[in-house]
Amino acid sequence: MRIALDAMGGDFAPKAMVEGAVMTAKEFSELDILLVGQETPILSLLNEYPRFTNLHIYPAEEVIEMGEHPTKAFQQKQHSSIAVGYSLLKSGEVDAFCG
Repeated sequence: MRIALDAMGGDFAPKAMVEGAVMTAKEFSELDILLVGQETPILSLLNEYPRFTNLHIYPAEEVIEMGEHPTKAFQQKQHSSIAVGYSLLKSGEVDAFCG
């Protein structure tokens, strides 16, 4: 099963998302996990952990900020982590997306 995770979403992102993804990758080696978001900060955080072959970064350069209207931002920022994640789900490239 292939799962995409919006690494840039949530109150303590991307740190909390990366930590959770690493824990999941370690415990469930049969899952393929994609961290969707800005590559540089995600990679910086991943460098603090051992490498897992089932954990990957899928780049998305835009982020929807806390003050932005969610639906407007989703429509206007097609390269945001949440828009890219839903696109991966719609195309069938992943089995699930957590945004």
